[in-house]
Amino acid sequence: MDMLITNSILEKADSYGVAFSGAGKSVKNFGNASVLRTRSRQESDARRGRIGELMFGEYLKPKEIYLIFDEEIRQGSNVGDGGRDIVATAKNGKTRPAPLKVDIKSTSKSGGWILVESHRFTADAYILMQVSEDQATYKGYAYRGDFFASDGKPYFEYFSGDKLRNYYNTDEFLEVRLDAPHQYGLPIPKLRKDGVELLLGYEKTEQLQLW
Repeated sequence: MDMLITNSILEKADSYGVAFSGAGKSVKNFGNASVLRTRSRQESDARRGRIGELMFGEYLKPKEIYLIFDEEIRQGSNVGDGGRDIVATAKNGKTRPAPLKVDIKSTSKSGGWILVESHRFTADAYILMQVSEDQATYKGYAYRGDFFASDGKPYFEYFSGDKLRNYYNTDEFLEVRLDAPHQYGLPIPKLRKDGVELLLGYEKTEQLQLW
């Protein structure tokens, strides 16, 4: 379901993007020193990421689940939140720490993958939000173990210069080359859709291979 991005969320994301781009973050594009991001690109990327986080919070409000996000902007190129975007949750007036490290990923409206750099693959679960200029859409989630087959090999793995696969036909390659030195991925059709409350501890947690 597409959700309209409110002016309030746009303003919060704008402020976050400006602050993030001024915090001395690395200009390497996905860790690739041969491809550098301008400050305006940093700001734009951070803004979209923040919109995705806040709009996921909006997605959960009809379920009467409210999210408390990591608001801290840490100074330095290699300092981040360690994949913990959600620090606590609230329901029925009770607040409690988030039981899992959940990393919310934002992509464009045409984006169809959760892509995680291997050196940042530290969360227990990943959520994908598509973000356009005025709308956001929840597309699904994956536990850490969902990225790997039973033999421990990743289902989808990319290296710098690799072509991105078509997310709805993964045998087909797009004319899009990736910059990150090494990352794991899952396309939208492979994501879990229902039961995202499990990530936040509000229903009986399934016995899943997180690691």
